[in-house]
Amino acid sequence: MSSHFSKKEKVDVILPQTTKETNILSKHIEDFQKNGIQITTSLYSSIQIANDKYKLICRASKIGVPIPKFHLTNCKKTFLEAIKTLGYPDKKVVVKPRLSNGMRGLRIISDTPISLEQFLNEKPDASQIDLETILKIFSNGKHWPEMLVTEYLPGWEYTVDVFRTKKQLVIIPRIRYKIRSGITFETKIDMHNDIIKYSKLLSEDIDLNYCFGFQFKLDHHKVPKLLESNPRVQGTMVTSAFAGFNIIY
Repeated sequence: MSSHFSKKEKVDVILPQTTKETNILSKHIEDFQKNGIQITTSLYSSIQIANDKYKLICRASKIGVPIPKFHLTNCKKTFLEAIKTLGYPDKKVVVKPRLSNGMRGLRIISDTPISLEQFLNEKPDASQIDLETILKIFSNGKHWPEMLVTEYLPGWEYTVDVFRTKKQLVIIPRIRYKIRSGITFETKIDMHNDIIKYSKLLSEDIDLNYCFGFQFKLDHHKVPKLLESNPRVQGTMVTSAFAGFNIIY
C-alpha cells in the first residue's frame, strides 16, 4: 500500500487526524519509511496509552499529575458501587467509555431537578442524564460496557496543544468556553503554569511526538486534573497560531 501511494500519489508525509488513523498508521511507521513516507504520529506503544483513558490516568497518577477520583466498572454492580462511592446522588458523577473520543459516550449523571428558570433560559445539555435512563441504555446491550466513572469537576475545561520532537517542545493551553460535539467553538489562550508543567511530564513519560494534546478540567479548588489525551491533530489546534506558534505547520 505505501509503495503504491509513494509512486502514484507522490506522498512525502501523512498527517493523521483521527483516533482510528493513529491506531492503524502507528503500527506501520517503519513500512512507510522504507518507501520514503514519513508519518507524523507517535509510536504504537505510546498511542495505546494515550487513547486508553484508564491507562492514561493510571500513568499520570504515578508521575504526580493530578487526576479525578475514578473507578473502572464492567457490570451493573460495580457501576452502582462506583457512583455511590463518588457521592451520588448528592454529587454529580461522570461516566465515559474507556476507549472513545470526541465526547462519544460521555454523560454527566445527575438527578437534580431542572428549575423553570433553567428550562426557559438555558439551552438543553445533551451530556446530562439521569441514573434510570442510563441503566436502561446499558441493560439493552448484549454485554455491559466497560466504563470509567469519575468525580464531576465544576471548573473550566482546558485543551492543551503540544508539539514535541527530540529538539523542541511547545505547550499552549487554552480555555474551552464553548464546546459542541467535542469540538471547541470559542477558546482563549491561557498559559496556565501547572497545566504546562503537567503536560510536559506526560509528554515525556508517555513519549508522545509531533502534534498532540491533553485535556484538563479544574476542580472545586481550581486544581487542574487530567481528563484525556488526543495523540493527534486536535480540532481547534489552529488557535495555537494566534499564540505565535503554528503547531500543525
